[in-house]
Amino acid sequence: MAEAPTLGLDAFCQRFLVWQDGAGKTYLSFNDLTALADRQQVPTSIALRVIDYRLGSVFGKALQAE
Repeated sequence: MAEAPTLGLDAFCQRFLVWQDGAGKTYLSFNDLTALADRQQVPTSIALRVIDYRLGSVFGKALQAE
């Protein structure tokens, strides 16, 4: 955050979209933090990559548990 405080505007107001396709399969969509950093031309730190990985991992497992 010290290197790129504007990244917080996008990255830390994370929004999620849970939706189903016509066959009833459930999906979760959310912004990739590393893509947001790229868009703002901010280097992706290890911490940012870890947070991004954990978001995908936790919510991916939650959807598999259906």
